[in-house]
Amino acid sequence: MELTIRNYTIAQKSEKFDILVPCDSSVELKFSYVDFETKETPKKKLTVKFALNQSNDELSEFNFVNFKNTDLIFFRYTYQWGIIDFKTKQLKRNIIDKSLDFPFFYLHDNCILVIDDSFAETITFDGETIDKISNEQPHEMNEHEDYFEFDIIGIEKRKLSKFHKR
Repeated sequence: MELTIRNYTIAQKSEKFDILVPCDSSVELKFSYVDFETKETPKKKLTVKFALNQSNDELSEFNFVNFKNTDLIFFRYTYQWGIIDFKTKQLKRNIIDKSLDFPFFYLHDNCILVIDDSFAETITFDGETIDKISNEQPHEMNEHEDYFEFDIIGIEKRKLSKFHKR
């Protein structure tokens, strides 16, 4: 997937977009328009307008993750992250939090793992939450067949399921 980013200090009246990703502020907003386009024919395109608060200067490729063979686009920037479904052109998640670090996204055989400094979460390939636990630094992680184990050093071990619990 290719992306084109246009960063502005004010909203552009003539820009057309498919999805708006709001932020938690309405003061001193900046805006970024991001075009996501498939490489294969027929080409499919999605334009997303991101409202950024004063904590975020502008977006770059670092702010986006897309795993091949999934229709999910993950975005992340200061105090906010989320999931966009490219195929349905829907904002699946828009999480505004006060984490000190960006979340990181990891593709596994049967789920997507999201980790930041305050939580760890497993997600289906449709963007639905499987399981979520609180996370603390420092930690060590071990992968098992059905779960991830977080060893919160000196405190406890926490398990994060890879599959929906029945």
